Parts: sequence; C-alpha cells; structure tokens
Amino acid sequence: MVSLTAGPVWAQTHESVDEDYSRASRLRRDHRPEEALVIYQRLYDLTRASRAQGQLGITEAQMGRWVRAEEHLVGSLAEPDHWVGQHRRDLESALESVRANVTDLVVACNVAGATLRIDGTALGTLPRTTPVRVPLGPVVIDVVADHYEPHRRTVQMTARPSRVEVTLVAELPAAATPPAREAPPVAAPTPLVARAITINAAAPEGPAVSVVPPPPPAPTGGLVRTLAWAGLTSGAALVIAGAVAHAYRESQVNGVYNAEPCSPTDTQTRSLALSRHPLRAEHRSDGEHLSGTALVAC
Repeated sequence: MVSLTAGPVWAQTHESVDEDYSRASRLRRDHRPEEALVIYQRLYDLTRASRAQGQLGITEAQMGRWVRAEEHLVGSLAEPDHWVGQHRRDLESALESVRANVTDLVVACNVAGATLRIDGTALGTLPRTTPVRVPLGPVVIDVVADHYEPHRRTVQMTARPSRVEVTLVAELPAAATPPAREAPPVAAPTPLVARAITINAAAPEGPAVSVVPPPPPAPTGGLVRTLAWAGLTSGAALVIAGAVAHAYRESQVNGVYNAEPCSPTDTQTRSLALSRHPLRAEHRSDGEHLSGTALVAC
C-alpha cells in the first residue's frame, strides 16, 4: 500500500519540477535572470541535482557573477549524469567564458587566524592553503583580527594571479582611567549662638537713651560761591584802579593846557608835560598845531 501511494506523489513532484525548469528557462530567455535564479536555487536546494547546479552556473554567468558561476559549473560537470551528458558542450563553453573573467589571489597576513573578507563575503581565516578566486577588476580586501587595527585595501585584479601582503597593527592599549577620588567630608557648619552683652550693668536703672550720631553735612556749593565772589571782587578792583589812573592822567594833561603862563618856570613845566604826552600836544581844541617839544607862549 505504501508503494501505491508513493508513486502518484513522486509523479506529481516530478511533473512540478519539470514545470519549474521550463518556467525558469523562459524567464532567462526573456532577460529576467534574477527571477530565473530564484527558481533554480530552490530546485537545487530541493534536489541537489547536477541539472539544477548547471542551470545555476549558466544563469549566474549571464548576470556577471563569475566566481559563483565557475563554482556551480565545475560542480555540475563533476557529476556526470544523463542531463550533463546531453549538455556537456554547452556547460564547458560557459565555463571557459567564465574563467576568462576570474583570477587567483593570494592573501598573506602577519597574524594567524585573521578573518578574510573579499567584497564583503567572508572566506575563512588566514593563512589559506589555496588561492582565492576573484573577479577581474577592483576587489575590496578586508582583514580583521582581535586586538588589531582592521585593514582594508582595494586591489585592481588582472588576468595574472596576484599576491597581497597584509600587516596588521596592534591596537594601542586604552589609557588607564585613574580611580575616582572621593571628596573629603564636609564638616557641618557650627551654628551661631547669639551672646547677650550687658553694658554698664552696675549703673542705676533709668530710661534708655539712644545716642544717634548726627548725619554728615551734605555737600554744598558755599566754597564755589566764595571763590566766584572773590574773583569778581578782584576784577572789579582792577577795573576801578585802571579808571582812576586814566582819569588822573587826563587831569594832568588838561591842567597843562589850561594853566595860565606866568613865568619861564611854568613854560618849562608845560613843555615837559607836552613831551610826556606827545599825542595830546599835537592837537588842541582851538585848532592850533603844536609839536611835542613846542613851548606855549606866556
């Protein structure tokens, strides 16, 4: 009874697998390799068949995933079965095209056990016994190890095998953080105690008299006014003295002109006065012109 039920189930699964291969093949011909790759990957995970592996390699080559395409094509050709026998020539032609786009890379490191990543894919630890297959063109190499600075380098790969030497630098030890110093205990402030002070305790009792010192005199302008009045007084005195001197000089000159000549002595006196006042002697009120040395007739 088990064999009778197993047969139809197997037949249904086989038919479904054939339909998946056909659908994936149509997607690849329609230039939709991403969708076809999903179907081939599911078939390979389900059956582990060389047909699914070969179809994976061909689809990955169409997408430019050279390293994975080489891996799957080599694996498919290594398991000869009926499908591989029918498509060997196509598989070998695809593998030849793929190998024209990959090369060998040897990575050496001074730290054993460092982890190697190429283009973000982890490839185990170093040292490696076999080279790494990488695509042609720029390749990003990451090497990391505990207690060492991470190393990253971009290498331009060509058709010739390459070797890269990586030297990791040890991380500097972190500076020791000094232990936190405890703050010294702060003594509680001593409370202030008011002390009662008794003044003149022996004096007889009487009404308390508070003595309040008089407030300091407010600044006034008395000194300024005193100095101003003194200046004005001095100026007025000088003006009065000048006026008196001028009046005295005028009276002396007028006396010389108005005095009556009576003697030679008076004549000499008037001449002397005229010589002391030349401007006054040059013109008289009666129009007569006199020189500073002229004598007035008696």
